[in-house]
This record gives sequence, structure tokens and C-alpha cells, in this order.
Amino acid sequence: GSGVGVGFGPDGYRGGGSGAGNFPYQWYVHTVKTKLDSNWNVTEGFSRRIYTQVAFTIRRDGILTNIEVEEGSGNEIFDRAARRAVEVSSPFPPLPSDFQESSLRVHVRFTVKR
Repeated sequence: GSGVGVGFGPDGYRGGGSGAGNFPYQWYVHTVKTKLDSNWNVTEGFSRRIYTQVAFTIRRDGILTNIEVEEGSGNEIFDRAARRAVEVSSPFPPLPSDFQESSLRVHVRFTVKR
């Protein structure tokens, strides 16, 4: 199977679960994860456990910026597929109105497990 783990926090965050860190808006976390899950359907062609971690920023208006592979899998095709899953998931809903920051840093671990 394959999966998507989403975490929120500063660069260097090592997420992979559904941890929201100090981001208390579970409905928003769920929305982001659902969108990413729907665009991540890579399972074919990988015969071992493989993962990559992609980070990006969601601006207040829901637009993505600063997409980067934080932790590569060693397989360029797999890493590109993960980055593409993020890109096609944009835009996300605007950030919650009572969230104080101007943007949110998101870390996503894309995995395939055999």
C-alpha cells in the first residue's frame, strides 16, 4: 500500500504521522491530508519500502509556495511523483481566520510499503 503522513512545523520537522504540532485546527489538517491522499496513487513499480519527504508553505490564501524535497528517496521518479502530488493539490483552503501566522509550513512523507 501507499500512504501520506502530514506534519506541521518549522523546517527540519521530522513528521510522518498525522501530527499537527502546535497547529490546533484538526479540520484543516484533515482537509490537507485528504487532498494529498487523493493525488498520491503511486504503488506500481516499487518492490521495497520507499519514502520521500516534501515540504511546502501554504500562504494565508491557500496558495502553495516553496515546494522542496526535504528528504529524498534515492529514486528521482518517486521523488518527482511526490512533488507532483503536492503541486496538483493546490490550492488548499485559506488558512483559518484566527490562525495568527501569515503562512503554514507543511512536511509530508509519501510512502510505499510492500
